[in-house]
Amino acid sequence: MAQLRSEILKKNESFFETGTGIDPVTGFPYDFMNETGGSKAQWTQPTSIGFTLLLWGHLSTKRWSLSSVTQDQALQRARTLLNSLLDVQTRFGWNGLLPWMRLDPLRPDRTEFVFVDNANLTTAVAAFLGQLETAGLDKSQKGADLAAAAKTFLDRQQAGYQALYDPAVKQFYQSFNTAGNLFSSTHVDRIGSEWRAGLAFVVAYYGLPEEAWRGMPLVKGLYRTEGGRILETIRPFDGGAFQMFWPTLIMPEQTYSTMQPALWNFLAAQLDYARGHNLPGILSASSLPEGGYSGRIGLQELAEWDGTLRQDVGSLYGLASAFQVAPEIVMQEIQRILQQFPALQGPMGLFDSARSNSSISRNYYAVDQGSLLLGLLGGSQTGMTSFLKNRSLDQKV
Repeated sequence: MAQLRSEILKKNESFFETGTGIDPVTGFPYDFMNETGGSKAQWTQPTSIGFTLLLWGHLSTKRWSLSSVTQDQALQRARTLLNSLLDVQTRFGWNGLLPWMRLDPLRPDRTEFVFVDNANLTTAVAAFLGQLETAGLDKSQKGADLAAAAKTFLDRQQAGYQALYDPAVKQFYQSFNTAGNLFSSTHVDRIGSEWRAGLAFVVAYYGLPEEAWRGMPLVKGLYRTEGGRILETIRPFDGGAFQMFWPTLIMPEQTYSTMQPALWNFLAAQLDYARGHNLPGILSASSLPEGGYSGRIGLQELAEWDGTLRQDVGSLYGLASAFQVAPEIVMQEIQRILQQFPALQGPMGLFDSARSNSSISRNYYAVDQGSLLLGLLGGSQTGMTSFLKNRSLDQKV
C-alpha cells in the first residue's frame, strides 16, 4: 500500500509543475486542463491556490520529497504564489478578500467575494505558516520572508471577515458582490459543508463572535447499508464527500470525539453505496464524462438538499480526501478500484471522475488534484495544529 500511495503522489504531482498546471507568472494553478495539457482554463480560485501553497509547504519543509522539486525550488514556488496573493489583495481585493481570477492576464473573473473560497485559502495560508514554524524556517534566511508574507496576507483579511459578519442573525453572509454593493441573502449556517474548518478558524483567529460557529445546527441523517446496518452521521448539504472530508485536510477532525464517528460513518455509507453500484470512486462534486462540472453529485440518502442528485459518477479524489479518517481502508479501496478500473490512470495521474472504464472524465482539476495529494500526504493538520498552539488558540477551534 505504501508503494501505491507513493506512486500516486509522484504521478499526480506532475499537474503542479510550472507551465503545466501552474501559471509561470503568478504561481497560481490553472483551474483545469485536459489530459494532454493542451487546453487549460485561464482562471483560478482561492481554494485551489491554498491547496497549491500547502503542497509547496510539504516540499519546503522536506516532509515530502520529489526528485523533480528541490527544497529551494519549492520555497521559490511558494514565494511566487505569496507575492501574487499580496499583489491581488492590493489591486483588486475587497477588504483583503479575493474573487475568482483570470490569468490571461491577471484580473478579477467576477465581482463576488465568497466566504467559503476565502476561508479555505485563509486556513491553508495559516497551515503553511505553521509548517514553516514547525521546521524552523520562519526565522531562517530561506523562509523568513515567506512567513512575513503569509502573516501580512492573513492580517489584511481581517477587515473582510468583519464586514461579512451579520450581527442581526449572528452568522456570516455567504458572499458580497461589489457590482451592486450587496450581501448575499444566504448565510454560513451549516456544519455539513466544506467551510466548516475555515469558519472555526476565522472565528478563533480574528476574535469574531463565537455564536457564528457555536450556534450552527447539527443536521444528522441515517443511512441503511445493503446489509441492513443503520449508520448515523452528519448530513452534508449536497451529500458529497468533499463537503465532509475537505475540512480534515487541514483540521485534525478525526481526533475530535464529536466528529470521528460522523466522519467514519459517512465514509462507510459512501463506500457501501459505491461498492453496491460498482462505482469507480465515491460520490462528490466533479467533472462529468460527457463534459462539464457538477456540484450536485452526492449520496441522496444523506443530503440535506431535497433536490435530485447525481449518483452515477465516482471520484477518487473524494476517497483520497478521507485518508486521514481511515488510511488503510482508503488505500485498500483505491487499490481495488484501480485493479477493476485501470483506465482511470492518465498521463498526469488519476483522472477526475468516471462511471466505468469506457466513461471517464479525462480532465484534471486543480482543486480536486490538490485535495487528492493533500489527503494522501497528511501532515497539513500538523501545520495548523502548530499555528494554533503557537498563538494559544488550540482550545478555541
